[in-house]
Amino acid sequence: MRLSLRRPPCTLIGATLVSILAIGACTTSLAPHMRHSEWIAVWMSAPSWKPQKLRDNELAAYANQSVRQDVRVGLAADHLRLRLSNELGEEVIAGRVDIARIGPEGKADSPLSVRFGGKENFTLQPHQALTSDTVELNLPALSDVAISVYYPEAVQPVAHRSMVRVANGRQMPESGLPPVRGPAIVSAVEVAIDPVAKPTVIVAFGDSITEGSGSHEPHGDWPSRLGQHLEHTCPGGFRVLNAGVSGNQLLADGGSPSGESRLDRDVLSVAGVSHVIVLEGINDIRHQDDTQNTATAGDLAAGYRKLVERLHARNIKVIGATLTPYKGTARQTALGLDSVASLNEVIRNGKLFDGVIDFYDALEDPANPGRMRSEMSSGDWLHPGDAGYAAMAAVIPTTLFGPCKSKSH
Repeated sequence: MRLSLRRPPCTLIGATLVSILAIGACTTSLAPHMRHSEWIAVWMSAPSWKPQKLRDNELAAYANQSVRQDVRVGLAADHLRLRLSNELGEEVIAGRVDIARIGPEGKADSPLSVRFGGKENFTLQPHQALTSDTVELNLPALSDVAISVYYPEAVQPVAHRSMVRVANGRQMPESGLPPVRGPAIVSAVEVAIDPVAKPTVIVAFGDSITEGSGSHEPHGDWPSRLGQHLEHTCPGGFRVLNAGVSGNQLLADGGSPSGESRLDRDVLSVAGVSHVIVLEGINDIRHQDDTQNTATAGDLAAGYRKLVERLHARNIKVIGATLTPYKGTARQTALGLDSVASLNEVIRNGKLFDGVIDFYDALEDPANPGRMRSEMSSGDWLHPGDAGYAAMAAVIPTTLFGPCKSKSH
């Protein structure tokens, strides 16, 4: 295994201007056997702002430390590259990035150095994203990889909050270290594929219920479960990416940029995307009584229409998902219950979307209408638990995404 195809780094100034993930976003010299390849995203993490209040044991800053993200590469690959995000933060200096395949026992193999324009170290300016040189690494489908970023100086990255492992100095943090919540700047993994065998790329666009809050299993969120099912039934034919952000609202900025404002970066700039599943709006409803948020069910329906129009303009099919049961949750109101019912009626029967997934029906307790079944809940009646996420994935009609295009099917 070795590094290859070194090229100058690519940058993005502003979150909605240039497609870093799109094919052809940057000029590169490909090796002869790759000149007819295309790049597609096989894993992503949507950037978000620094939280106003940290959770218990949550990190915000690093200094002379290495931060490891573990990610799952859905497709078999032998050439990949990384996208690092600083669109929402201040200057970030990194001394080295390493990548290693995680073996069956959970231990990382010997790491490979990832380079940027031929260099190990780099600086990410505010509003900038960076794409790495290509790395040769043979990965079977559904492989897990460890990606470590070393920060030689004190830094407070502003990126997606995820579970990471942290070690002092420049080293790949060991698998035995306990994971903690903290900012992680790797926002996408792309692989080179044969255009003839190009998979269908699906982006799951939503909030914490899409992100997977409440799950205690590795890759237990519903997008990951859907991706695993599609890979088993149609090897190499589909890839599902999770663009969920905890606390996300469709219309208003809050703990993260609104769904409307992040659509360009987190969907339209994703390489190869052809389908989007939209599950947004429950946090707008939960904040209806805030003085800064007066969004009605009608406003949210209009927001759906705008998203669909923008995605259809790029020939992307849009699947609408009903909001999940809301009764008994924190901040539940009578107005909120009515709003959920009204929006779900629009999603099911409003002819807005190219297809519909009924998550509400999959999770609702028939004995207590409007409330999630207890065995499906994580305990707060808002976020599903692992059984709930499994039920959500199970009700998704895979025919929504077109036929299997796998050569082995």
